[in-house]
Amino acid sequence: MGIDDLLEAGAGILRDVTSAVESKNYKNLKNSISHRVLTAGDQIRREAVLSAKKNEEERAAKGQYYDDPGPSMATQRQQAAREYAEGKVSSQPYQWQNGAAWRKAQNGAVPPSAQKQNDPYAHSKKAEQAFNVPRTPDVPKTNFLFKPVSKSTGILLTVLGAIGLVVNGLLAVNFLTKFALLEVPGVRVIMMILTVLFSLLAFGSGVMLYMGVKNRSLMNLYYQYGDVVGDAEYVELKNLAGRIGVSTRKVLSDLKKMIRQGFLPKARLDKNETTLMLTDKVYDQYLDAEKSREEQEEKKRREEEAQREAYKDYPPEVVTILTEGQAYVKHVREVNDLIPDTEEMSTRLYKLEEIMNRIFDQVKKKPEQAGNLRRFMDYYLPTIEKLLNGYLELQEAETSENAAQARQEIEGAIDMVNDAFEKLFESFFEDQVWDLSSDISVMKTMLTQDGLVEQKVKV
Repeated sequence: MGIDDLLEAGAGILRDVTSAVESKNYKNLKNSISHRVLTAGDQIRREAVLSAKKNEEERAAKGQYYDDPGPSMATQRQQAAREYAEGKVSSQPYQWQNGAAWRKAQNGAVPPSAQKQNDPYAHSKKAEQAFNVPRTPDVPKTNFLFKPVSKSTGILLTVLGAIGLVVNGLLAVNFLTKFALLEVPGVRVIMMILTVLFSLLAFGSGVMLYMGVKNRSLMNLYYQYGDVVGDAEYVELKNLAGRIGVSTRKVLSDLKKMIRQGFLPKARLDKNETTLMLTDKVYDQYLDAEKSREEQEEKKRREEEAQREAYKDYPPEVVTILTEGQAYVKHVREVNDLIPDTEEMSTRLYKLEEIMNRIFDQVKKKPEQAGNLRRFMDYYLPTIEKLLNGYLELQEAETSENAAQARQEIEGAIDMVNDAFEKLFESFFEDQVWDLSSDISVMKTMLTQDGLVEQKVKV
């Protein structure tokens, strides 16, 4: 009953500590733990005394006393071996060194050697079956509960920590009291050393108690989270926090503690700590996607750097027009890539891309003409982008008369835009053509005046 009393006392201490932690009221915790420890000790001593007295009374009733303990078990084994050798018994008795097994033999149990006399390995086989029972491998319930955590996690630390805290704390207080009362210098030094020693032990026990309570709380959270996550291979922390009813920061902190404690051996967090991945497959996919994303960012960075280098001699407003213009050109190309080349719409977009590139190339040659593109940049290009996005959505939608008609209207609009952009491009050269015509007219007049060219007389 001693073990039962200790377990009962430990369970009671665990309940007291848990209740105190939850309520944050530690006022009566010390007295409660001390009472349980002393009660358990008294109960164990009482049962030990009663058991010894009962054994003595039973021996006296059978006429057995400690002065005559009777033949030892070794003597009984030797006697049984002699009887077997002399043929007085038909089967060999147990040769185990186990008292319980010997008592089975004395009560008539059949020994292993008598079960299969033709098999010299029968005893070892039976022992192997008895002590090496095949166990069904633990199958993970879910991807989150891959490594089931024992429900008793933290109990031992909590009980030992609570007992150690009380015992060492009381001893430290006791030696401190003696240190204060005694006046013998040598004894005072010893009392002080003992006070410090047991104070450190009490502090260590307190840490142990804290870790035990903390581990039990984390174990409960582990199964709570596992019930919510289910068999998912990954989960976003924001969604998990909403389903549990706590903050995302709290969920992240709990999951990190579980990973450190080894509760989640396969779990990993993403770079931004927004998603928990629970399988190797998902984590490998994440690494591939992250690598691709980094490559795209590096490519984009190099393009932007090259673009800045190419536009370094232009005014800021011209750089803005050229940068945004290249983005619109890229969007037209991406939309065209999603349309089969066999369709007429693809041909229209090839032409649109070619005209846009000519317009921006002309701006690069003559930045002063960028001011003529204000409406082109602020209205026409954004509207074209919207129409092309709508065209793709209609293309993915189910075939219907309305969708087909809308696509035809967009195709007609692109034809109209191509014609308009051609005129816009030609307008860039109107001033140049006018200047050249004026120069030619002036040159003809001067050549005529100088007699270098005969003047044609109109009849």
